[in-house]
Amino acid sequence: GTGRAVEFAPVCPVAVGHDLRALLRLERGWSALYLGGMGSFYARAASTSGYGAMVETVRERFAAGDRRGARDAVSDEYADGVGLFGPPGRLRERVGRYAAAGVHELVLELRKPDRADQLDDMAAIRKALL
Repeated sequence: GTGRAVEFAPVCPVAVGHDLRALLRLERGWSALYLGGMGSFYARAASTSGYGAMVETVRERFAAGDRRGARDAVSDEYADGVGLFGPPGRLRERVGRYAAAGVHELVLELRKPDRADQLDDMAAIRKALL
């Protein structure tokens, strides 16, 4: 072991591919749920990170039952910042941010809904990062 009592292993959404906008669209749906429908923890964290106005819009739309509007209110910048999205080289570069912060383990959440796509992403991630 490392001798430390606590290890950080952040949950990190991931989707591999070259169409970054499409990959971020996948995350925006999840982020809308977390920010708008799962209490205040995630909303508070995003707000203190400079996304307060976005969070308020997401929460208002989510509370009104407008799930699409809530998803559309999540900025690409925010969605991109909470996970690893893009081609393998981009994922490799971005994982370096976690390592630089002292994180030695990530718990990856696959964002693509299709199991075959998830398996492809796992193979690509393994090849890119291990």
